[in-house]
Amino acid sequence: MVDKVVLGISKYKAVYITTTKEDEVTDFIINGLNLGATLLQSKGGYTNKKGNVVLTVIETNNYFNVKESITAIDPNAILLVMDAYQSENIYIGKADEK
Repeated sequence: MVDKVVLGISKYKAVYITTTKEDEVTDFIINGLNLGATLLQSKGGYTNKKGNVVLTVIETNNYFNVKESITAIDPNAILLVMDAYQSENIYIGKADEK
């Protein structure tokens, strides 16, 4: 019951991950979870350092597993989690490739 209060009732979550280990995190998302990942170019507001933010969409019931796995890869990773209501084809190989 506590998880529903913390995570809400949406079926999917969009997770934005700021990490210095983007290759390892992206590999985990694609190969470990069989999910898609998008790299968004970023620039630190304070440091002006360029990098990428990793975006993925996960099922809400997998949130704690994903969070623990990513923080094991990079304990300094920052995760921004938001509800995602119209998520389709989040698993690799489910979408029709054109």
